[in-house]
Amino acid sequence: MLRYRILSAIVGIPLVLAFLWYGQWPLLFMMAVLAIVGQLELGNIFRVLEIHISKGISILGSVLLLLALYFQWDVGQIVALLVVLILLRMVVRYPEFTPAGAAGTLFGVFYVGWMLAHLYLIRQLPQEGFHFLLLVFVANWSSDTLAYVTGRSLGKHKLAPLVSPKKTVEGGVGGILGSIIGTVAFYLVSPQAELVHYIILGIGIAIFGQLGDLAESALKRQAGVKDSGNIIPGHGGVLDRFDSILLTAPLAYYYIKVFIL
Repeated sequence: MLRYRILSAIVGIPLVLAFLWYGQWPLLFMMAVLAIVGQLELGNIFRVLEIHISKGISILGSVLLLLALYFQWDVGQIVALLVVLILLRMVVRYPEFTPAGAAGTLFGVFYVGWMLAHLYLIRQLPQEGFHFLLLVFVANWSSDTLAYVTGRSLGKHKLAPLVSPKKTVEGGVGGILGSIIGTVAFYLVSPQAELVHYIILGIGIAIFGQLGDLAESALKRQAGVKDSGNIIPGHGGVLDRFDSILLTAPLAYYYIKVFIL
């Protein structure tokens, strides 16, 4: 398992960094692929829970939201269109497509599609978008790494035993320290704002990243599945690998917009 995780990292990290650096259509394409796969994985989890969502509308909604950012379309109009399509499907496919399926479909659009879209918004920031986008990934990776090491070596107190029995308070604290170390190191290499902002972002990204991880774990535990998918060897599915990014990307974007730019 560890061998597959290392091989996936060796291949995947440079590829992701290339998309992040180039931005524009390549980054949009990468996020569209991740959103589509993520929607399929979420649909499979819901199916185990006997909630039949519309994967087609979820995928369409995610792609339209991404395109809206690129072409500067009105996001509100797209959301209204999606609600109409969902209600229409609920009428046409009644009783197979239930209100629970309708709610799950809309949840998928925002949880996967819209949250992920904030990566593109960060990249498009007028000042050093790539810098801050890379900061989000470095903070997440350093948080995950130190959380794992600290949890394995020092972990004694369960953080959320009903959701994720292996996660510990000590690992959570280690994750916060790891994220701070990552962001401070980033500041020392290429400062684009005051140090205090990097520290605050490090703390926030670690906390929201662990919340995103636990939230996805709750979905999987409710469905009784170990991984959301198996597309990434050693890591599981897209949701398993990007569950932290789904929450930390919006946090970083709005913090940067309000307090730094």
